[in-house]
Amino acid sequence: MPDVAPPLADAAATLRAFAERIGALRVVAVLDRGDQAVPLVLECAPGATVQVSDGTREVELGEAELLAAAPLPLPEIRPVPPMRVDPATGEIAAQLGSLEHVAGAVRELATALGGRSVATVELATAAAELTLSIAARAGEPIVLEFGDHQYQAPPGWPS
Repeated sequence: MPDVAPPLADAAATLRAFAERIGALRVVAVLDRGDQAVPLVLECAPGATVQVSDGTREVELGEAELLAAAPLPLPEIRPVPPMRVDPATGEIAAQLGSLEHVAGAVRELATALGGRSVATVELATAAAELTLSIAARAGEPIVLEFGDHQYQAPPGWPS
């Protein structure tokens, strides 16, 4: 895991590439820039510009900056069909391996961003009114959220 965050444009291009390849509604990352710097929040949807905020101001990285950047290497990422979620029971029904694939990819994205960076992906579900969010930080359990419920995966999942 890198201790230092990549250049901002490279991190932003990586987020957008991740969003496009996984079929996300949006991807958000809190980019750890070390103890002496304020983390940056990057947010994007597939094919869109990337919004960057430091908590006091927001800027947009457009197409030119993203095309000139060097996205970080990403693992194999494929889109997954919408999962069925039941907020009442906490159950997720998905094509075999889909949830593990996305969760592992989100963890690898967070790891590639370095330090204590956090990555979150928001996916459509079979129920139009619900989304499924998967958040990860290197070395910590995955967090799943849908409806008003949040679930922490067992340590080490997915392996």
